Amino acid sequence: LMNASDTVVTFGSSIGCEANFWGKPSILLGPCFYQNLGGVYRPSNHSETISLLCSNLDPMPVQGALQYGYWLQTRGRPHQYFEASGLFEGKFKGHVIYARKPRPSRVVRLKQKVTKLLRKVAG
Repeated sequence: LMNASDTVVTFGSSIGCEANFWGKPSILLGPCFYQNLGGVYRPSNHSETISLLCSNLDPMPVQGALQYGYWLQTRGRPHQYFEASGLFEGKFKGHVIYARKPRPSRVVRLKQKVTKLLRKVAG
């Protein structure tokens, strides 16, 4: 489908970056990981989008697509002090850290709700 297209339009799919790599003009209409690497046209409003769609666009340089592809293959450089154990957690110099507070267990949440309810009744 991409090969048969003059221009590729995406809302954040990686096909927008792939189109750039293969020399196709790519218009990005939504947020994505490669949005700030260049290589794609990023209209800021509806009229710019229509203008781009009606234009004979030239492909943009592929350096951003190469950077994104490298990152997908390697996930960047290995961490020196951090060891990931999940998507939102890991160890930094041996200490467990979280990107956000861990969710309390069901028992703890139930106890908190009962305590809150009893305070309302008593108060």
